[in-house]
Amino acid sequence: MKRKWLLGESEKWVNEGIIRPEQRTAIMNRYQQQDRLPLMFFLSALFIGLACLSLVAANWQVIPELIRMLVIILFYLPFIC
Repeated sequence: MKRKWLLGESEKWVNEGIIRPEQRTAIMNRYQQQDRLPLMFFLSALFIGLACLSLVAANWQVIPELIRMLVIILFYLPFIC
């Protein structure tokens, strides 16, 4: 259950009279916020990046020089800015 979803739903419950504000506070204290990126998302991004890199590396000789230069520049732009 996501904390953000629970915040919205518990506010609705208080407004509808299903729970009291004290109960909402107790519920929210039970589910502490986690500020971490899920491991599965990180690994999937890593593997997609490696797959793209492998595709470009395998076909590097076939790619025209102008496109090669554009690929190199596009990969360096995030580090320059």
